[in-house]
Formats: sequence, C-alpha cells, structure tokens
Amino acid sequence: MGYGLGIVCPDYYNETVEDYSPQILDEVEKVAEWLDSGKSVITGHSGQYQGIEYDDNRSPEEKVPTGYKAQK
Repeated sequence: MGYGLGIVCPDYYNETVEDYSPQILDEVEKVAEWLDSGKSVITGHSGQYQGIEYDDNRSPEEKVPTGYKAQK
C-alpha cells in the first residue's frame, strides 16, 4: 500500500514493542480510516509476495511514512 512505519532504536537501547503500543494503535486507526473512507481500496492480489493491488486515493501528506525514534 505504499505505507511505511519505521521505529529506529540505537543498538544500546533495547526497547520493547509494548513501549510503542499507543503510537502503533494510532497507526492502525489511521490505516483503518483510509480503508473505511475509500482513500485506500484493495482491488485484488497478484499472487506474489506482498502483491496486494489497490487504488490509492490518499493525499501526498497522508503518503509520507511515519517514523518513531527511541530516545533514552
């Protein structure tokens, strides 16, 4: 879907997924809204790995990948 979420942690910082739960849930809600509103419409699958076919009607701002950086 052209969607990316990156979480960058320094090697010395051993972070768990639970520490990002609020942000991850926000991202899940964002994607669910795109699907519910028709901004992203799944149209099929090519049969290939990650071969989801879709129409992407999101704005340029909505297509910018989200990133989180762990800080200690």
